[in-house]
Amino acid sequence: MEKRGVDSIQASTLIYQQGNVLNLQGYITIPCINESQILPIISLLKQCNPNYAILLFINASVNADSSIYTTNIELFNQVVNKVKRTTCNVFIGLNNEIPAKYAGVGFARKYIMDTAASLAYFRHDAWISGLDADCYIANDYVFQLNKYFLDNPTIQACSIGFEHQPAENMQMQRAIDLYQMHLRYLKLGLWFANFPFYHHTIGSSMACRAHAYGLVGGMNTRQAGEDFYFLQKLMPLGFGNLAHTLVYPSARISTRVPFGTGRAMANIAANTFESFYPFQVFEWLKDFMNCLALNLNQNTNHNWQWYAFNNSIALDYFETKKLSSTWQSLNKNSKTIQARNKKMMQWLSGNVVFLLLNKWRASLPLVSNQELEVIKLLQAMQIKSTPLSLSQQLQMLDLKY
Repeated sequence: MEKRGVDSIQASTLIYQQGNVLNLQGYITIPCINESQILPIISLLKQCNPNYAILLFINASVNADSSIYTTNIELFNQVVNKVKRTTCNVFIGLNNEIPAKYAGVGFARKYIMDTAASLAYFRHDAWISGLDADCYIANDYVFQLNKYFLDNPTIQACSIGFEHQPAENMQMQRAIDLYQMHLRYLKLGLWFANFPFYHHTIGSSMACRAHAYGLVGGMNTRQAGEDFYFLQKLMPLGFGNLAHTLVYPSARISTRVPFGTGRAMANIAANTFESFYPFQVFEWLKDFMNCLALNLNQNTNHNWQWYAFNNSIALDYFETKKLSSTWQSLNKNSKTIQARNKKMMQWLSGNVVFLLLNKWRASLPLVSNQELEVIKLLQAMQIKSTPLSLSQQLQMLDLKY
């Protein structure tokens, strides 16, 4: 984004600031648009601590409906009145004039996370977490975030345990249960396949160090999927799973963005959800990862070899991605095997592997029995059956890996 655009947005943002927000241990960031309330704020105010700050950015496109402007202004005043009765460190921004070419969840998340990083001076031990306005948090959320980053000095970012809120009716509950199963099954499938960047990429249950935030260039401004691309950049730096606290995202339908929880809920309700992966794709990915491991064990004079891996879809895909020439270039420009391997894994992060998964999925029949695919995965992982439901098993395993 050009500097002139940033400066104009900064100049038109109404800001309320309370307490000390500079050089703190932690920053909790919440972007918000057209919400009557910010659900996590009550719990955050109860967890008030001089070592962290709450940062909110209430925003709307300059082209938005006037009713959204009114709602945003009312919310700004409501939250300011709440925080005035506390001693919390708070930064609240309001801007109803975001240029249309920038407006969206990616820009809103970037604005408030950039603000947090600059307030922290990108200090190595400070952390920044992301929440959404429509999620709840556990009462130990701040304590556990602080503890996690203090106890794990090499971890640069993490996903945080989540459990979606109950839906408003049985049909919607079935939809959110299925979507949650999809998310946890996908993570376990990637882990089973030995893909190292298998963690969840959910914008409302993530955190990173301020220093790492700067290293990857901060949040992007995508209209959707901003959290996926941001966290995939962070994963090669050292990524973990904070399982000792929970975020409770909303289970409501939304069509604001082309994918994510709200869109998935709408698609499942309309019986048009086609994102569930057949177990077969994780077996194919595991074969590719085994092939990759053989190559990574070779010296920097070694040309890429496919060995016994002969999946035609993957071979065609990686030819278009120029994997062999990329490998050759990495060999030529890396002084050590370790440096080359690190660069290769960074190349595979992001959407390179996920696009391959999608091609494999498109080549197979649509999944009609999601539970059966989950059972295949659990059996392949040699996980014994238990009295727990599949959803409960997946939740337990999700927190473990």
